[in-house]
Amino acid sequence: MSSVSTTHFVKTKYRDTPDTLSGVVRTNLPLKQVLRKPDLAGRLVSWSVELTEYSVTYEPRGAVKGQVLADFVAELTPAAAPKEDAPWILSVDGSSNTAGSGAGVVLDGPGDIQIEQSLRFEFKVTNNQAEYEALIAGLKLALDVGVKALAIRSDSQVVVKQVLGTYQVRDEQLGRYLVRVKQLMARFVKVYIEHVPSEQNTRVDVLEKLASTRRPGNNKSIIQETLSGPSVDDVSIMSIDDPPESWMEPILRVLNDEVDMSIISRKLRREASHYTLVAGQLFRRSHTHPMLSCVPEDQVERIISEVHEGVCATHIGARSLAVKVLRAGFYWPTLRTDCKKYAKKCVKCQLFADFHKAPLEELTTMVAPWPFAMWGLI
Repeated sequence: MSSVSTTHFVKTKYRDTPDTLSGVVRTNLPLKQVLRKPDLAGRLVSWSVELTEYSVTYEPRGAVKGQVLADFVAELTPAAAPKEDAPWILSVDGSSNTAGSGAGVVLDGPGDIQIEQSLRFEFKVTNNQAEYEALIAGLKLALDVGVKALAIRSDSQVVVKQVLGTYQVRDEQLGRYLVRVKQLMARFVKVYIEHVPSEQNTRVDVLEKLASTRRPGNNKSIIQETLSGPSVDDVSIMSIDDPPESWMEPILRVLNDEVDMSIISRKLRREASHYTLVAGQLFRRSHTHPMLSCVPEDQVERIISEVHEGVCATHIGARSLAVKVLRAGFYWPTLRTDCKKYAKKCVKCQLFADFHKAPLEELTTMVAPWPFAMWGLI
């Protein structure tokens, strides 16, 4: 700090003449010697003439005070890295018996936040299905609260092992439950599940038993709900493996700042820069078209069929079909490839297309024999 030269201006009062301002300049730089040299030239002459209007007095600057050094250190000291948020804890339990079936959910968050939910089922379920219903209800509750990191605790070893992939799922209904659970877990930034003994899950067990009783009037902290049907009626199971991820999910996670930018690839960062979010919907920017609405995989064939053989039924080729889909305002990465495949397998295009009149093999050039026949050479 002592080697740094600084300049300090001290304002003084006006002199008797109101048009003249005097002051003291405290500096360690040789301004006085430079501006009063007899052989000044160029811009220094202009500065010297401008400063003669003011009665400027130059004084050496004293030592820097300790408070200035402390302020300098406090200003340039980097801030401490923010601590990672502690995960919320979700405890679930469910059971089924002759008296009825129900489930209990307890969601614990930072700052002594606790949300309790009691569920009663109006349909028949097994014990494992009740455990899955409790887990699905807990995941939905955590998503409604806005939880990003979640730790799940369940006393059902079968459900925990099936979610982790250790146990194989043989029942079709449980397979639907497993697909639904993995779909919900994929919406969290960080989530893990563990098995706990029943002795450590007593609070949830009480809520599960409360579900089959009449709702008390003085219990205001517990959310009680009745499910009229299973939570997986709308889930169609193709396999018990993880469902394929949509091509938009990685881009949405980057735009929503749900991933660490330092661990994703440069290609994904460059690709995400071409997209934007408008009212929660993903759009792709374009130089020659307006913003294109991004389409998931399950809507691709419907859009192509509507453009190819919809109201106008143009049955255009693959290249023109892809351009027309873009002009309609839709986009997905495999647009041209999908349009080419669809045009090839269109039945009407195959039936009513023009016949290919080219020969099956290359033609062979033959010399006409008539000029030589008149002379009897053939």
